[in-house]
Formats: sequence, structure tokens, C-alpha cells
Amino acid sequence: MAEIYGRLRQSPLWKRTPPKAPRLFISHLNPTSGELVWAATRRLLSLSTELFKAEGMKPPILIIDLPAQMEALVEGASEDLPTEEEVFDALNRWSRRCWARLDTEDAVLAEAASLGASLADTFWHMCPPFRKSQPAPGETWDRLLKSQRLNNLIRYVRSVESYLPRGFGRMLRHSLWEWDITGDLVRTPEGELRIAYPLLYALRSWYGIRKLRRRLMKKQGFTPPELTHKERKNLWHQLEKQVAVWDRLLFDRSVGQMLRPSDWRRVRWTSRGLYALSAFALVVGGTLAFFYLVKAGQQVAIWLLPKIEPPAGFQDWLALGGALISMLGFLTAQLRRGAQGFRQLYRSIYEWVLACRMDQRALRAWNGKEKSTLLIALQRLMRAEDA
Repeated sequence: MAEIYGRLRQSPLWKRTPPKAPRLFISHLNPTSGELVWAATRRLLSLSTELFKAEGMKPPILIIDLPAQMEALVEGASEDLPTEEEVFDALNRWSRRCWARLDTEDAVLAEAASLGASLADTFWHMCPPFRKSQPAPGETWDRLLKSQRLNNLIRYVRSVESYLPRGFGRMLRHSLWEWDITGDLVRTPEGELRIAYPLLYALRSWYGIRKLRRRLMKKQGFTPPELTHKERKNLWHQLEKQVAVWDRLLFDRSVGQMLRPSDWRRVRWTSRGLYALSAFALVVGGTLAFFYLVKAGQQVAIWLLPKIEPPAGFQDWLALGGALISMLGFLTAQLRRGAQGFRQLYRSIYEWVLACRMDQRALRAWNGKEKSTLLIALQRLMRAEDA
């Protein structure tokens, strides 16, 4: 709903220049913005049919008729779409009914619907840089990307995360966390836009470091910079790429395709290297622990044996043998558990390294730069996150 309303507000392009050698749409997937509105509307109507079987939950006639009107525009007919106000009114009234129905069935469904719409609004409610009209206060980048709003979205994600495919909620939270930039941008004397105190910004998971950074920024007198048209345009395009990733995550598409072949190789080799180092550390540590345990046992035996009388009869020897057998059985069971742990260790390391790489690929940073996986790994260690 939010995407359709946002796309219609941006004056979609319906017609394209006819090619000399036309190809089918499905074999040359390069849709215009108008065709994307048509596809989003079709998907919305299909989802509503699957979700709501009741008669009173049908979409408004205005929304049902939109695809046919859009198809006419794509074909070049002079069809008039409903006005922006009419589309908003229809979608708004329908969204209230949908939310109430979902909330009646299960509160988690209503929270998930609000999360999806709010995520979409982060981009689709923003005034595009190419629009000449003055944006309303709620349509600016600094309002839609402010800390309070993004933190609320992160809390929404946590509330529904257990219902999402594994890892999807984590990637959503990480990207939202990285887009919290409104109070952190400064302009250098050379005019470059950057994050203030980038090292402290990277370690901001800890409250003390976050508080120190805010104090330093206040001491230096940093004020939020006014973005140029080019900077707003670049920010808008990067957020457009990010919302496409969110769409991919929320509609449960394969996210493994976001990884390049080189990413898979790095994940495997990094996992093997960390596994080798971990195994080496465990073996050395276990050997040293066993050595000092034997040494301590020898000292205890030297002190204790003179004070103990040797077994005098068959029953005493039998009891001593039974104790030794029990001890050997315990040690064997521990060795078997240790071997199983060694086998599971590589899988745990692999999943953790893969999660770091997935977090990297699921993020489209505000400045278009690629975030280091080492930094992602450090931040995940600070937050004590598992795979």
C-alpha cells in the first residue's frame, strides 16, 4: 500500500521509446516506473485475496480498477488515473480495515503490517530530489531517518523477528541501525560530508562510548550540515537501493543471491582459518591443562599414598578396579563429547562468518561505500550476537 501510494506521487513514466527490435517484457526485464506501479498493484490485490476471504475486506473499487487503467497508459492510451487525494483516501480507509482485521486475528500480524508500511515510508514518503515543490516537514530525509523513528522500527523488527526466516530480522536491524545518520553527519573544512568521529561511531554499541562521542561533538560545536541538491540526490538513490533490499527480505526471496562467488570463497576460507586457530588453541590449552592436572595428581599421590593402607583383600582390589573403570568411562565420555564439539565448532564458525558477510551485502550505506566485514564482526561481538 505504502509503495503504491509513494510511486503514484512520483509521476511514474508510462511510455517508453519503441525499440527497433522489440523483445518480450519477460525476457528483457527493464520496467518503467509506471510498470512497477502496475506490478506492485497486482501484487497487492493478489495478496489481499490470499489474506482476506471475507466479503467486507475486498479492496476499494478504485484500487481494483487501477491495473486496467495502468495497462491502458502503458499501451499509450490517454487514460486518466485517479487523483493523488482519491488514491490516498481509498488506501487509507482500506488500510484501517485491514489493520483492524489483522489485530483481531493476532496482534503480531498488525505489528508486522505496520512494520512493512513504515519501512516502505522510509523511502516512498520522502520527497524526491527531482520534485520542484517544497517538501512538507514530514517528507524530508532528516525526519524520516531520525534516530527515534529508526529505533522504533528496530523495536518493531525485534517483536516479529521470530516469525521471519532466520537472519532476516538481524539484517533488517543492522541496516536500520546504519541509516541512523541524521545527528552524526558533519562537513569537513574541504566541504566533504562524513560521519563525525568515525571510530567512536563504529563502537557506539557501548553506552559509554556513545555518550563520550556526543560530548565531544557538543564541545566541538558540530551542527547538522545543510545538504546540497547533489548530496540529497545521492542519499535518495542509496536509500532507493536499500529499500529494494528490504523488499527482498520481507517478501522472503532468496538472499543468498546477494553474495558474490568471491564472498562464498572468503566465507569458506575465513571459516577454515578461524576453525584451525580455534582447534589449535583448544588442543594446546587442553594438553597444557591435562599436563598440569597429571602433575598435580602426582603431587597429591606422593602426599596421600603413605597415609593410605594398600588393599588387603580381594574385595578391596575389586572396589579399586571398579573406581578406575568408572573414571576411565567418564574420561571416554568427555573425549567423545569433545570430538562432537569439534565437529560442530566449524559449523558454528561458518554460520557466524556467513552472517557477517550477509549483513554487509544487505546494507546499502548512505555514502555508497562498502562497510568492512571486520568492523561488522567487531560490532557483533560487542553486541554478543550469534549467527
